[in-house]
Amino acid sequence: MGAGGEVCYPCRRSAVCGVASCEVAGMGCVLVVAMVVCLMFRPNLLHATAAGAELSTFSLALKEWTLSYNLSVGVDLTRHNARLALRYHSIAADAYYHDQRFAHALLPDFSQPASTNTTRITPSFQGRHQLLGGLAAAAFRREDTEGIYSIHVTMAAKTE
Repeated sequence: MGAGGEVCYPCRRSAVCGVASCEVAGMGCVLVVAMVVCLMFRPNLLHATAAGAELSTFSLALKEWTLSYNLSVGVDLTRHNARLALRYHSIAADAYYHDQRFAHALLPDFSQPASTNTTRITPSFQGRHQLLGGLAAAAFRREDTEGIYSIHVTMAAKTE
């Protein structure tokens, strides 16, 4: 305590220290406001849901272990933040069968306006692919008798 009971603040005596304190406090306030705005307008909160799938051809040539396929998948992209319009570009979809990628599809760029929360896209895969190793072929024979196949589709896209 200083003379007469007043509290002594060393920064009040130096103009440089006072200006630096104000700048740090101002930058802290701007950072907090930016974080709140970022959390309110996060465009990366997307949910992809498989809306349907059609597998018209899925067969395996046993001698070469060549997989023939014709698959289309309906995917709903839902955005819970209705305040932003998003543009999707570089959209790619990959199809996997027992951890082996057997198909790749590039999808056209599109925009999702702020008034639309859900957009359906439909990646399609068709062609032939040679499976590596006998495990996938053995699994195919088992799944073929059951009529249920383990196909996984992953998607990647960039948003603006």
